[in-house]
Amino acid sequence: FVRHVVESMLIEMLAEEIKEGIALVDGSLKEPPFSLGRLSLQYIMEKHKEKIAFVGISKGTSLKVLRAFYSAFMDTSRKYADITDIIYGVTRNEFGRKYLVKLDETSVVLRADIYSGDPQEVFSSIIKSDNLVKGYPESLLGAHLLSLFMTSDVHVMRTLVAQNASKILLEENMRKFVLGHVR
Repeated sequence: FVRHVVESMLIEMLAEEIKEGIALVDGSLKEPPFSLGRLSLQYIMEKHKEKIAFVGISKGTSLKVLRAFYSAFMDTSRKYADITDIIYGVTRNEFGRKYLVKLDETSVVLRADIYSGDPQEVFSSIIKSDNLVKGYPESLLGAHLLSLFMTSDVHVMRTLVAQNASKILLEENMRKFVLGHVR
């Protein structure tokens, strides 16, 4: 629960800050099984879709049906394939268009979810604006490093949530709530 709330608040803050462009989200564009209301990822993306292309990128999948499609990319020059119908046929709480994509010739096949926007333009913009490390956007690698939590961090966050459960959904600045006035 806490992870979803914090991620949604950070995405909203990012969307307000950048005004236009591409916002890369780690993982698929999928809602949790519980409602977050105005902190819902879909609500935030719908609010900003005219100016920002939200793209969820995943390195792997737990869906066996998709693993069969990965091999099709190894022998072709195709850069991406729309797999939206397949995904919606086997999962729930998903939104946006779903693709398998190779961002460069040497890369692994990634799953990319695009909330709105033309896939050719979105993938071209990612390739032009982000360094790729084995075909994976470097900005997402950096996000992974910055988002690692130690056991003590998790314990503190759980305690904060337990003590302030009624306030946490009303707090506008989640970073300020969790970290205090740290700059």
